[in-house]
Order: sequence, then C-alpha cells, then structure tokens
Amino acid sequence: MPRGIASNGEVSYSVTNLDSALTMLMAVYVYGEEAVKDTKQIALGNMTALELVGPRWRHVVGIFVTSMWSVGILYVGMLAFFVTNWQLLQLLASLPAVLFVFFLCFVPESARWLAGKGRYSEAEKILMHIARRNNEKRTVKIELGDDSSGERIKSQSLVTFLRCPPLLARLTIVLFNWFTCSLIYYGLSLNVGHLSGNIQLNFVLSGIFELIGFFLTIFLLSRVGRKKIYCYSLLVGSLGCLLSVVPVTIDGAWSTYGVRALAMTGKFGIASAFSIIWLFTPEMFPTSLRVGVTGACSCFARCAGIAASYLANLTLDSTVGSILPQIIFGTLGLMAGLLALTLPETNQAKLPDSMEDAVEMKK
Repeated sequence: MPRGIASNGEVSYSVTNLDSALTMLMAVYVYGEEAVKDTKQIALGNMTALELVGPRWRHVVGIFVTSMWSVGILYVGMLAFFVTNWQLLQLLASLPAVLFVFFLCFVPESARWLAGKGRYSEAEKILMHIARRNNEKRTVKIELGDDSSGERIKSQSLVTFLRCPPLLARLTIVLFNWFTCSLIYYGLSLNVGHLSGNIQLNFVLSGIFELIGFFLTIFLLSRVGRKKIYCYSLLVGSLGCLLSVVPVTIDGAWSTYGVRALAMTGKFGIASAFSIIWLFTPEMFPTSLRVGVTGACSCFARCAGIAASYLANLTLDSTVGSILPQIIFGTLGLMAGLLALTLPETNQAKLPDSMEDAVEMKK
C-alpha cells in the first residue's frame, strides 16, 4: 500500500506540475502548486527506503533520499540561468518527476508493512528477492513470537497513541522541531532574493552548501549519532542567523560579504538538520504509526513554510530591525535544539514495531 500511494502521488505530482506550467490563470496555477504540495510521495518514498534497509545503511539511504531535494535546487537554479520564461522553467523542472514514474515498477513494497498486515508470504518473497540480489544463500523466514508482531501492530490506533504520555510528549517535541526546521529553511531560501549579487548564483550556492552538509552528515551520523549531529546542525543554522546582527552594523563591503557568508552557513546547518529529522523521526515511532506521524510532521512543516513567506519580509525601520527574521529564526532554532536533547538516540537501533518498543528506546 505505501508503494501504491507513493506511485499515485508521483503521478499526481507530475500531472499537477505540468498543469501549473501550461496554465495562464493564476487560480489554476495556485491550485496546481497546492496539489503538488499535497502529494505524499516525499514522506512515503522516504519511509519505503528506510524500511528496505538495515540499521547499518539506514542513515546513508535516508540522507541520500533527502539530498535529492538539493540536487533539484541545483537543477532549477542552473536552468534559471538560461531559461527566463517561468512557464518553460516550470515545465523543464517537472520533467524528472515524469521520468521517475517509470522507475516505480522496480521499487518493491515494504516488507515490514506487509508483515505488519499479516501478509507474511508476500513479505518473505520480497526479502528473498533482496537476498538473492545481494548474493545471500540463506532462506528468509519471518518468525513470530508469543505476541505476534502483526497483531501488535494491528491493535494500535490513534486513540491508543494519544493515551501514551511518553510518545505524546515525544511527538509534541518532534512536531515543534519540524516546524522550526522548515521555518528556518524556507525563510533562508526566500531570503536569497534579498542578498547582494546575482539571485540565480546565490540560489545555486545555497544548494551547493546544502549538499556539502548532507555529505558531511552521512559521514558523521553513524559515528556520533542522530541526536548529537542533529542538535549540532541546528546550532550551526541558528548561530548563522543570529550572528547576522554583526555584519549589518558594519558599513562597507564586509557587511555585504558577511551577511552572505552567514546566510550560507545558516543554510548549511539547517539543511543538515532537516535531512536528519527526516531520518530521525521514523526511527522513533512504531510501524503502525510511522507514516502517519511523518505525514503530520510534514503538515506542520508546510504550515511553517507559509509562515516563513511572511516572516522573511518582516523588517523594522532600524539597523537590527532589518534582520529581524533571522533573529526570530535563530531563537526558535536554539529552543528546538534544547528540546531535541530529550529525544532518544536511534543510531544502529532496530526500528520499533510496537508502541512498547518505541517507549523503551534509550535516550
């Protein structure tokens, strides 16, 4: 089912993107863009990828999937150097999604999800296929204990989830962190137009800094852990915003270059944090709630994106007031980082199948 929903989402994404590119009506364009944002292929694609690999490679796969967002930024930014018509730019930007539809037939269903639904024979076939591709000779057999994992997964509902204070508190912290990461990320992205220099070049540079952050994150995640690297990344992103106060009080070229350097530093940190939270969140919640929780977090992130479009243009008639958005972003980032310290560490941990497994995760 997750694979099927992701397939439908990818088709919807492609169709609505093409519709937005070809329309001349503002209302149709806005509707198309909202439909694009409403598709579920991002969350479901990420979940499917994480559930297909073991703990050793989960961080590599998770960050690699998320890094494609920055690859898209580079792609669109470089296109914008040569394509000035917005409709043609939108059309060219949507082509990779159309091509991806044809690759979905090679993506298997989540074996973990199938097992959770009691479809063990289908799950075993998928795992056997993966084992053969990895040159493994062993036979795959799903073993059930006294408490069937399938039954445990089926018996859980949203009401049960809300009655579990530890997971409810964890969800609240995670939602706030998603909101904050999205607010800072989109706020800095929208602020690219306010930086000095060529807007296309600044846009491409921001994508390059994001990719650098992703590659560094992959290297450090398995060595240091999810929680520490996430908090460090959020700290770097927040300080990049807050320290913008310094260069704006200085006249001359140093002010221009200083603001740009700190903006890119902030983008580097917050992009790393955002990529980690995409990986970190599913690892903290049970299989039956994993997609739903990630979807709720993504919804909060979209709300933050809306708020960022207003905050990015919020300024006061004073020297420091001109960077008021960065001060707000940085303050919220520090608050989110402190709250994230209470979350459990999931590095090399088995994905929890039940609420009991999730609650017992160590901090």
